[in-house]
Amino acid sequence: MLDVAFDDGAELRAWLRERGIDTSLWGHGAAKTIDDLLAEIRKGESIIHNKSPLRRVTAVRVVVRREEYILIEASQGFNSGRRRSRERPPSEKMYPQEHYADAAMRCLREELGVAAHQVTLRHETYRRKIWEGDPASYPGLCTRYTFHVVDATVQGIPEHNFSTHEQAAGPGEPVDLHFWEWRKSGDID
Repeated sequence: MLDVAFDDGAELRAWLRERGIDTSLWGHGAAKTIDDLLAEIRKGESIIHNKSPLRRVTAVRVVVRREEYILIEASQGFNSGRRRSRERPPSEKMYPQEHYADAAMRCLREELGVAAHQVTLRHETYRRKIWEGDPASYPGLCTRYTFHVVDATVQGIPEHNFSTHEQAAGPGEPVDLHFWEWRKSGDID
């Protein structure tokens, strides 16, 4: 399979349409826009393969624990004012050649606004999971996620529901706010 590069959003949209991917729902509800996908491709966070449209993403998922609770990103607020449900621990797409521990620290810094001295990664809990399917972000575009999962404790974050501003906000970053909740660990996959 060959990786595919695109000059602009119009070229990417046309390429996807030629391969039967309907992008008409993109940018509505929980779905991101064609420009969001183009930004992911350009940053190396997503790779598109040519044979049949397959988006490959490598991501880190950080399971922040406090006693019997796990921190869950309940939803995200977009710069456009849209909000989407997430229902998962802090997660971040990884850059090419990035180590999972570096990506985990970047994730917590960007999404929770914490400093490295507040975080203890529990490397002995590291595991890898693969999921393939049709994500809410880009309906109709089959995606294979490789998740690097690690547990962590984080000092200095609220013990009740709270929100944070995205610290990596800027061009190509559609998320502005994160809404966090503590959930019983038995309720989480």
